[in-house]
Order: sequence, then structure tokens, then C-alpha cells
Amino acid sequence: MNYIDVVLLIMFGLAFLRGFAAGVWKSIMNLVTTAAAFVLAFLLAGPTVRWLDARFGTLASVSNWTRNVFPSLPGISEPYDPATFERVFEGLGASGWAGTFRGFLQGDLSGAANLAGQNPTWGEVLAFGISYLFLSGVAFLVLLALFSSVGTLLVRTFGFALPASVGSRLLGGVIEVGLSSIWLSILAGTLYPAFTGGFLKGAYEAASNSWLLAPLLGIYRSIWPLIIARVKS
Repeated sequence: MNYIDVVLLIMFGLAFLRGFAAGVWKSIMNLVTTAAAFVLAFLLAGPTVRWLDARFGTLASVSNWTRNVFPSLPGISEPYDPATFERVFEGLGASGWAGTFRGFLQGDLSGAANLAGQNPTWGEVLAFGISYLFLSGVAFLVLLALFSSVGTLLVRTFGFALPASVGSRLLGGVIEVGLSSIWLSILAGTLYPAFTGGFLKGAYEAASNSWLLAPLLGIYRSIWPLIIARVKS
């Protein structure tokens, strides 16, 4: 156990105490509002990206930053042609975000090409594709946090208190720990590059040896990239 595990254990402990104090019914209400927030964020992320792009040109602006994301891929400067997809992507790999982006783009090649304008190169198509995926992910997470916060306020305002046995309080604690594991998986996936990129002294060894970080990263890699890649457009 290292300091990462200690911090995560404290967070899980606080979540359990919160659920134990609230009882099972309020914890279930928290679960329901979180699920509703998830559905709303999923449905509204795509329209939000389109609205921001129409109003502020965000997609074109972000694509200017991402044009050189894949500079080593062969054919990056060639004209866009769906027939050459496999050759252009043969060095990208199929795991993690790279594989998710490949599957996302392959599922909507024409959409990314339309965003890139007339007669685009593969580099322009990739830039717009990854920009849309990035903005959709940001919009999804921001909306999820916003709707979840509103749901939490509603639960606190209208939540009812019922006599709770020790068993129901324990179940409430378990539910809150489960919800916390979802949120902490996002935090773990977001911070993992900083832990392993050499930005923080000793963080790589701590992250590699953490026994709690591994399952959280597993949740993040198996759920969040796939969800964001399928945000309704």
C-alpha cells in the first residue's frame, strides 16, 4: 500500500460513511439521479458540441491544435480516401484511446470527412475526428457533473428520512462506495498520464504498485472511452 491507496481508501471511507448516515433510500435516490444525469448527458453532449461549433467555431479551432497528432502515420498528407483507411491506421494500434478513436472514426468516416470540408487530406479528417471525439467527451463529462450536482441538491432538498436499521445503513454505504468508484475511475483515468509521464517525482512507481488504482483504471478503460465514442451526434 502506498500514498495513492491511502488517498483512495480515505475517499471510499468517506463515501461509505455518507451512505451509512443517509441510509439506503437516500443512497438509492442518489443512484437514480446519477443514472438520470448520465442519460441526459449522453443525449445532450452531441447537440451541445454542434451548438458550440455553430456559435463559436470550436471544432475548427480545436482541430487546428490536433492536426499533428498522428505525424508518423503513413499517408497522412494524402487526399482522403476510405479505401486507404487500413494503411493509414496500421501503426495506430487497437488498445486504449487509440483503438477507441480508430473504431469511432471508422464508424463515421463520412461524417468526419464532411466536417473537414471539401477535398480534405487524411490529416484534416483525423484532426476533425479526434477534435469531435475530444469535445464530445468534455461536453459529456461537464453535463454529467452538472446534472449530477442538480440531482444531489434535489435529493438533499426533497429526500425523506425513514428509520433505518444497521443493515439498511450498511447497504446505503455500499451503494455510495459503488457510485464513488465510478467517479474515481474518471479521476484515475484523467490523472494517470501525469502519474506515469514523469511530471511528479516518484508517482510512476506509486501508480504502478497501487492495488486500488488498477481496478479503477480498468473501469475507466472499459467504460468511459467506449461511452464517449458513442455519444449521440
